[in-house]
Amino acid sequence: MKKKLYHLCVSSPEVMFRVPEDYYQGINRACLVAYHYDTGLLAYSFMSNHFHVIAETGDPYGYIGSCLLYTSPSPRDRTRSRMPSSA
Repeated sequence: MKKKLYHLCVSSPEVMFRVPEDYYQGINRACLVAYHYDTGLLAYSFMSNHFHVIAETGDPYGYIGSCLLYTSPSPRDRTRSRMPSSA
């Protein structure tokens, strides 16, 4: 499939990233998923309740869907997930 540029955004009414380690983990996961989907990440921006990615990919739904699979709680907070409950 031919690759195209996409501006992908994932938002949540809940806090997704609470502490710096959450941001590091989110960026790392976005990069690992990009490698798996042969996706080029041109830019990203992570905020507490959403993130943006500019990606060159042939499968934007597969890429962003795989990013959302990571819903396990932080080791620092076993009671709540950092990712949206609808993911």
